[in-house]
Formats: sequence, structure tokens, C-alpha cells
Amino acid sequence: MVNKRGSRAIRGGRDLDADKSSPTGALLLLNIQHLLIAMDFTVVFVALPTMGDDLGLTDRGLTYVTATYGLAFAAFLLLGGRAADVFGRRRVLLVGLALFVVASVVAVSGSAAALLVGRSMQGAAAGLITPAAQALVVTRYPEGKQRTRALSWWGVTGAGGLALGGPAAGVLTWALDWRAVLLVNVPIGLLCLVLAPRLIAVDATRETEAGPRFRLPAVLTAGAAMGLLVWTVAEGPVSAAADTLVRATAVVVLLGAFVLMERRSTDRLMHRDILRVRPVAVADLMSVFFGAALGGQFFAITLYLQAVSGMSALVAGLMFIPVTLFMVVGNKVGVLLIARIGPIRSLPVGLAIAAVAEVAMAFLPTGGGVPLLVPAMILLGLGQGIAFVAITVAATATVAAERQGVASGLLNVGMNIGQSIGPAVLAAIVTWRSTAALDGGAGQAEANNQGLHGAFLAIAAIVVVGLLVCGVLLRSGPGRVESVHAG
Repeated sequence: MVNKRGSRAIRGGRDLDADKSSPTGALLLLNIQHLLIAMDFTVVFVALPTMGDDLGLTDRGLTYVTATYGLAFAAFLLLGGRAADVFGRRRVLLVGLALFVVASVVAVSGSAAALLVGRSMQGAAAGLITPAAQALVVTRYPEGKQRTRALSWWGVTGAGGLALGGPAAGVLTWALDWRAVLLVNVPIGLLCLVLAPRLIAVDATRETEAGPRFRLPAVLTAGAAMGLLVWTVAEGPVSAAADTLVRATAVVVLLGAFVLMERRSTDRLMHRDILRVRPVAVADLMSVFFGAALGGQFFAITLYLQAVSGMSALVAGLMFIPVTLFMVVGNKVGVLLIARIGPIRSLPVGLAIAAVAEVAMAFLPTGGGVPLLVPAMILLGLGQGIAFVAITVAATATVAAERQGVASGLLNVGMNIGQSIGPAVLAAIVTWRSTAALDGGAGQAEANNQGLHGAFLAIAAIVVVGLLVCGVLLRSGPGRVESVHAG
């Protein structure tokens, strides 16, 4: 069934081609891919020391192993979202998966340069896969309870993948070699490539004379701005002020050029109606705060477990299991809350619970704090599980199928920027406070803990500021709530 614009018909934001696929099988496959992408963001942290020893990388070089992934991921998210809307979501998903498999092989091919190139390729592939896969999840289910449940599992696999990256890397590095943490992507990626055409129905190519165009210059300009923004934030604490100023200026210039392109175009990449819908605008803004808190918490908790409590990387990674399990519980609670009060009002509930957990962590003792940490981590998982599904539903629920790729890309850009800001800011706080404690005569573990107390309070502050912003936006008026359609 084809509409006048040359694209497949949609009903209630749902692509009718979805009727030809297996919803359960497709959802399972898409969540496996999401888990893989999320794990790949954190899986290298545990393996970094052995990577450095084997390839002769300096500490500075090791930071690029993670930074190049995040930079490429941010740069390709809007490109991937637009490509999914124009060329077809399944097609972009398959291209991304193929690139991800090739990138994983390149990354372990034997040199430091190959590792960095491979990680950049992995980030680019993730930027293609994520918005396409999320748009497929949204358009495979009708708006309402079914879609909310599907997105709750999407949230679980995303947050769970970030949490499970550490223990997975610990096991693989201990049992095999650091290369295993990257090579594990190959068989899983190949399996997804084989199963995707069988489980996910083909969706329409929407690039017609009347329909949306890819608009490569605008896509590349926006991608370059997002990638450079992430790089500027991540490098800020360790770069000279002049270098940071140059990068920030370049970001402003690129964003200005993108705005000019958008104003002159009749087919905008960032459709003006998307951010005029209040729930979408609030969710996209809150994704930055949520991403900063999420990225910061993994950094801070890992440091507490290893640098203060003296745990091995493997045991410290396993300690994240309670967070992961209660994120599942939180997602289910979030589904119930959304059914009663809507996603945008469920979001502050989850954030408030997470803020309480972060404040509790700010008072952990140097010795014997793990029994106190576990309940706080459980509370944290519960709150973030609620918040994750609420943000995702709010950012996509009122957006029509033709714009789901860009909407998903926007949400993930916000989270990616936040995940870059969080660890960078917290690292500076930990260094400042722990150095002051050492100068005052504290031991190393006590100094580390004092630094982390400041970090946990900073995470709580990020969440509280997010709560205040959310409250102000909600009080400023009901906003538009109608669906956003192409045009």
C-alpha cells in the first residue's frame, strides 16, 4: 500500500510492512544488536591495560581507544537516522551490521593504528545501527501499551549492555586475550546479518520526487558538529584552553552552517515540528542529563570498587549485575507508570529515585562500604529503568514513521553527548578532591574515596538540575501533542 508521497502507508505511526514480519523475533534480534552496541561502548575499559602493554600504547593513546568510538558514534547518528528514513530502516541496519563485523576484525589486526581505525569504524557502524534499529522497534508496534513494552525492553538491553560490558570483558580477557572482547562481535554480528532478512520485513525506500531526500551536505555538517562537540567535551579537562577554544569555535561555526542550510531547505533534516512537540523536546533535552548521569555513574562506581575497595576488574564488573537486574524491574514499573500518568510525567519519578541513590553513594565509607553500596545500586537501577523507558517513549511516541530515524538519532545524540560530559567532568572532580586530600595527609584509598564523594554528589546534582529543567518545561504549558508527520 503506497501513499501519494511514494512511501509505504502508515497507521498511527506504524509502518504497515511490519505486519509481514515476526514482531517477537524481530524485537529479540533488534535488542540483541542493541545489547552488542551498548556493551561495545564499555567493554574495552577492562582490557585497556593489556591492550597498552601489547601494542605499546601510552595512557594518552589508550584514551583514544574509547574516544574514537564515541566520536564516530555521535558523528554518524543523525546520518544513520536520516538514511534510515530515506533509504529504508532494514537496509541501513544491514549495512551497519556488515560494517560492524568488518570493523571488529580490523581492530584486532595487529597494530595500534589498526585498533584505533577499527574502533572508529565500530563507532560509525553503531551510529548507523542504533537509529535504524530503534525506529524499527517503534514502527513494528502500534502506539500505546504494546509499543511502550517493546521500548521498555529496548531500554533494558541498552542500559544492561553498558553495565555488562565490564564483567564480559573481565571474563574474556582473563580466559583468552584482549582481542576476544572485540572478536566476540563477529559471530554475533554475522548471526544477526543472516537472521535480519528473515525476521524483519523490508520497509519502503522513501526517496521520491515528493518525499524526503538524503541531503548529504546537511547530514555531514550536522555529523561533523556532533562528533567535534563530543571530542571537545571529552578532551576539555586534559587539553590546553586554546585548543578547547578552537574546537568549540569550530563546533559553533558548523552548527551555524547547518542552521543556514536548514532554513534554506524545504525538506529539513531536523523537521521543525519534531522539537515543537513538548514531550519530544523535553525528552531530547533530558537525554543529555540522563546520559551524563549514566556515563558518570559507571565511571564513579568502578573507581570505588577498584581504587577504594581493592576489587579485581572481574569482581568489580560482576558487581554491576544488581543494577542491571533492577533496571529490568524499573522498566516494568515504568510501563505501568506510563499507562497511568504518561511518559513525560513518569520521567521525574525515575530521576528522583536515581538522585536519592547517588546521594547515598556520596557517604560510602572507605572500608566496608560494599554492603551499603549494593542497596544504593539497586535503587539506582530501579530509578534509571523507569527514566530510560520514559525518555525513549516520550521522544518517539508522537513522531510519525517517516521521521522515526531522525527522532531516534536525536535522542541518541543527546545521550551520547551526556555520556561524554559525565565521565570528563567527574574525572576532573575526582582528581581535584583526591589531590587535595593527599596534600592534607590522607592515604591513597581515603583520598580516592573523598574524590568519589564529590563525584557522586555531582551526579546527583546533574539529575536534580535535570529534574528542575523538566519541571519548568512542563509548567510552561501543555505544548503540542499531535503527531509529527513528514512534509
